[in-house]
Amino acid sequence: MSMHIWWLNLHPDTCNPDETWDTTMLRDLLTGRFGPVPDFGDVICISGRHHYDDVDAINAAIAKYQGVVVIIHSDEESLFPVERLVHPNMRLWVQTPKPGRHNGLTMTSFPVGYTPHTQHPPMPLDDPPNDWGFAGQITNSRREEAAAAMRGMSNNGSALFTAGFTQGYPPDMYASLLHQSKTVPCPSGPVIADCFRIWEALQYGAIPLVDAVLPNGSKSELANDLTWSPMRRIDESWDDLAATVRDVTGDSWLMKTNTHQVWWLAYKKHLAQLLAGDITAVTDRRFNHPGVPVTVLMPTSPVMSHPSTEIIEQTIESVRERLPDAEIIIMVDGVRDEQEHLRHRYETYTRRLLWFANHRWGNVTVNLHSEHRHQVQMTRIALDLVKTNTILFVEHDTPLVGDIDFAGLVKSIELSEFRVARLHHESHILDAHMHLMIGDGPHTMPLFYGDMPVWLTTQWSQRPHLASAFFYKRWLDEWFGPKAISMIEDRMHGAAQERDWDEFQIVIYTPEGDSIQRSTHLDARGEDPKFPMDFDNA
Repeated sequence: MSMHIWWLNLHPDTCNPDETWDTTMLRDLLTGRFGPVPDFGDVICISGRHHYDDVDAINAAIAKYQGVVVIIHSDEESLFPVERLVHPNMRLWVQTPKPGRHNGLTMTSFPVGYTPHTQHPPMPLDDPPNDWGFAGQITNSRREEAAAAMRGMSNNGSALFTAGFTQGYPPDMYASLLHQSKTVPCPSGPVIADCFRIWEALQYGAIPLVDAVLPNGSKSELANDLTWSPMRRIDESWDDLAATVRDVTGDSWLMKTNTHQVWWLAYKKHLAQLLAGDITAVTDRRFNHPGVPVTVLMPTSPVMSHPSTEIIEQTIESVRERLPDAEIIIMVDGVRDEQEHLRHRYETYTRRLLWFANHRWGNVTVNLHSEHRHQVQMTRIALDLVKTNTILFVEHDTPLVGDIDFAGLVKSIELSEFRVARLHHESHILDAHMHLMIGDGPHTMPLFYGDMPVWLTTQWSQRPHLASAFFYKRWLDEWFGPKAISMIEDRMHGAAQERDWDEFQIVIYTPEGDSIQRSTHLDARGEDPKFPMDFDNA
């Protein structure tokens, strides 16, 4: 079974949704690029500007569906009479709603999004040469004001002013302008403030400077919709644009653009979750996310090899080979005082990492921490986002290897057969660790799910391991202070040996064969010192 997406078109001579730029981001949303969407349900997409006089025919068409999600797109002028749509079980989405036009309607609004030629951007430049860049039509008072400010700017930038849509640079040159710019002024359109430029800038890792005022002087719809975003808004005049650009592109520009990219990633995922919720609501079905029900937690912090992303790329790839659908939450730590000299390299690494998360890996969430929190605090925060019963903890330099029965291990944890399953980093149990093992050797536990080859142990290790999310939260609260700044293993290693096995219920996965190794270590820290831990900072 699959989701039925119908691009309604009653006017093929004048309307072709396949060639409409407004649908680029919408199509990515519907095909699951921003996050998993149901493989069932009925969605009807309607070009509002072409079908504003066809409401009766559309109502007749959707009447045959028991439940339907209706998406009105490509209607900047808000011509389509959304309020006349009638269906007993309908969820409504409207692209770029006009301020005041849809008051009182229950609907989800979404932006015009990016264009086809900015859909797959290259890796962003570490240090774009232009402080600002703009190319576009100057067709209203707000744009005239912005253009005047740009003409008078001494900041390092580039501008091309045109009289009409698509009369400027060809797509490849415009994409190059975005690629080379740190900020992009985004003055309002004639009717709404939303425009392709905002989302194209985000695609390329630039910071959009978004107009919060319409040409008629009223507050723009984006001023309300983007209150939870980090985007810099122009709330009054464009006269102070030069000062705004200087402020945004100052010493902390990398952190600012990384914060924008985290928001951009989260916003797209938010839209996917809203869509999944609406489809399941009108179909009265439960959406079971595909694959093994496990969430991956992956911490990363400054190391000497940055800004290279090679190590975390290898680790992510090893996870995706075995868990193609699992959500991965990357926990990006802040910079501790002793590593301040690594800040610029680390923030450049983070910029590259966010490009992978936004445009390559899929179903990845990035938690970006401005202050040093270490594993305990980052994991506590990440656990609040976990929706699965089981987590897989994988440090950024510990790729998985070999075949792993994730389905069986996760099911065993869900059925409380054990609480932690370690994926060993050696081919065998070392002699020095034998006193931490329980029993004479590996054995097959008779589980509800099936036989699982494991060896019981009292040895905790932060190398890759599966665990109950519920107990992980409980253990962090019990063994660490409310503001502890430390690695998890440094206390849990002793804790696991202090208590009976029944408290932590740790096992090592011991599949048949010459080697039980199921993870390795790329040693990202190398010879860097391990700094003191603070377990009890309250």
